[in-house]
Amino acid sequence: MESLLRLRSMQEKKALGEMAKVLVQYHDLQKQCDENHSEIQQEFSRQIEAKESSLPKTEKTSMDKKPLNLGKILMSNYYIDRLEDEIRHAKSGIKKVQPQLEKEQKKVMLSRQKRRVLELLKEKKRLEYDRVLEKKENQDIIELNQIDTSYPTQFNSILSRMPLRNK
Repeated sequence: MESLLRLRSMQEKKALGEMAKVLVQYHDLQKQCDENHSEIQQEFSRQIEAKESSLPKTEKTSMDKKPLNLGKILMSNYYIDRLEDEIRHAKSGIKKVQPQLEKEQKKVMLSRQKRRVLELLKEKKRLEYDRVLEKKENQDIIELNQIDTSYPTQFNSILSRMPLRNK
């Protein structure tokens, strides 16, 4: 039973390892989505700052007004579009990995259940062995007590059969 329990434990570890690989893929894709969302927010912030810096600070100093650079705006929009494409790609990857992850999670649960069943069976066998052993010990104690209580009677009967010696 012990060897079967070790086998079940190894199967559980293997299933955990396989699930970990899929989980790494899932988290990498999720991290990529989060990083791209963050980058888009930063790019929008940069666009807003650039637009605000191009506006005049006061009506009197219209000479300080910087012209909007159309090339930078187009590059920024292209960059945002590319990040959004990467997000869509990562989300489709997540959708592909999700069923595989669920499958691996079920494998892990099943292997844990099998191992747990064996552990419970082993515990039940040990308790049964302990009960049998305790019963045997109790029987041995009872036999010893019976021998011990009959000892004086047997000793007296043996003594009575022996010839007495006179001094």
